[in-house]
Amino acid sequence: MFMPKKHTNNSLCSILRHTMFLSLCVTVLLFLGCKDDPEDFVKQDIKEDVVVDNSNNSNNSSEENDNNDDEEDVVVDNSNNSNNSSEENNEVDNPDVFDVTKDANQWIDFTGTTNILEYLESSPMNTPDSPYHLRIKGVNLSTNGSRGSTLRTLYDSLVRYVELDLSGSTGERISNITVGTAPNKKNIVSIILPTSITRVELNVFSGCENLVSAELPNVTYIGHGAFSRLSNLKSVKMPMVQVLNTTNTSTSGVFYDCTSLTEVFLPNIESIGNHAFNRSGLVKITLGSNTPPDLLGADVFRNARNLAYIFVPEKALSNYQNTEKENWGNLKGLLMPVK
Repeated sequence: MFMPKKHTNNSLCSILRHTMFLSLCVTVLLFLGCKDDPEDFVKQDIKEDVVVDNSNNSNNSSEENDNNDDEEDVVVDNSNNSNNSSEENNEVDNPDVFDVTKDANQWIDFTGTTNILEYLESSPMNTPDSPYHLRIKGVNLSTNGSRGSTLRTLYDSLVRYVELDLSGSTGERISNITVGTAPNKKNIVSIILPTSITRVELNVFSGCENLVSAELPNVTYIGHGAFSRLSNLKSVKMPMVQVLNTTNTSTSGVFYDCTSLTEVFLPNIESIGNHAFNRSGLVKITLGSNTPPDLLGADVFRNARNLAYIFVPEKALSNYQNTEKENWGNLKGLLMPVK
């Protein structure tokens, strides 16, 4: 009985040894076939999973940002909608409100003085460098300055800086309405008068401190002081003017103290009142008449220190050089012929 038991025990030990040897072989083979640690594969898999998760998170973040952007867009849109709604309400409440979002050079047409005040009051504040352009028909410029007259109403309507084209209006003469009575005259930057106006009376534009240019296409007479003390005035077109008048007791001539007025063309001038260009910035004056005009005083060009040239028709140069009219003596040295 002893021997069989011993054989059995030896068999079990042999089996165990074989099993352990096989396990060792498997382990060696796995090690030789895969140099990397299996745990590394696990870590790599985890890292890859993490990368994927980060990508997903990035996408989610991008989507959130997009959503935020969309929300911001919505806020802007709501603001626009609010403005649109406000504009719609204005249109409903004020059906005659004017559109002030216009081109800087656009001319707006009016017949009479109706709606001018409303239009300008609804327009943004401006400067003399960016005036509104008004083309006005049907205003009688010959009316006096009493309240309710068309000229007074026109002046009262000018609550912004403007360029006025009055070529479609009417009247034979334009009289003065003082700045004290019509303070908005100072808002006129330029003006074009109709051809029906032949007289501009005394002091008409005095006080229009921002006036830069004026066109007087058919005016033959300009009263004293009409443009006096306008330091911004640079251009006056007056092709038909015959008389620049000055009263004997006044030193405020037609263009007195117009320091920016450097050039004047008077093709039909016959008479120039005393002090007409006193203290002006005049550099040259062109006279178109073959006969020297009357200079009604010795101070026509007094203190016009920059005056260098008096251009006259070439064929009439001798007429000017030999004239015996008063007050021409000291000016003959400035005469220059022009064809």
